[in-house]
Amino acid sequence: MRVNAGWCSTIRLDDVKRKVLLKLQEDGRVSLVELGKSLSMTHVGVRKHLSKILQQGIAKVQAVLNVRLLGLRMCMVDVDRPPDALTKILLSCPKAVMVFCTEGTEEQCSKLRVVFCAETTHSLLSTVQRLSKEFNIDTQLVEVKHVLKPSYLNIPIPSRDQSRAPCGAVCALCERYQRNECEGCPNTIYYRGKL
Repeated sequence: MRVNAGWCSTIRLDDVKRKVLLKLQEDGRVSLVELGKSLSMTHVGVRKHLSKILQQGIAKVQAVLNVRLLGLRMCMVDVDRPPDALTKILLSCPKAVMVFCTEGTEEQCSKLRVVFCAETTHSLLSTVQRLSKEFNIDTQLVEVKHVLKPSYLNIPIPSRDQSRAPCGAVCALCERYQRNECEGCPNTIYYRGKL
């Protein structure tokens, strides 16, 4: 198997950055003073290293959600030869929490793997079937029964302020939404989910 390393960055973690990140992964709320003590540095030194880590985009401070505790359902979907319009929609879809290009280049992706997240299996199926039908594509769906690792994921908190979903759908007009088989798009005013 040949690995394409073309997307890999040239940034390397030095020993200090690695130690700072390790401590923050253990406890993301640790103070700079406590972090400095554990690393035998001043809090000013820690702040400089942390600022550089954030400026370089190596790490990001954000709230992540516990998928198990919230009872969220997940599935993975493989899409062969995705149209550019579908890729654009997936990148803006709040239910598509991860989008990978598994074949081709970033600009000309010939196969996608998408991880969707929603409150119910019905909602996941509704989203995938709608996109499959609209773009006339075959998809292979694998439901995730249990998330073993990681427990916390970057699941977007919905804005609930749009009349249309990013894909252009109006949830109120959808049969699955009307039959309570789908909570609706989290970014719309129609969303009935728990987030």
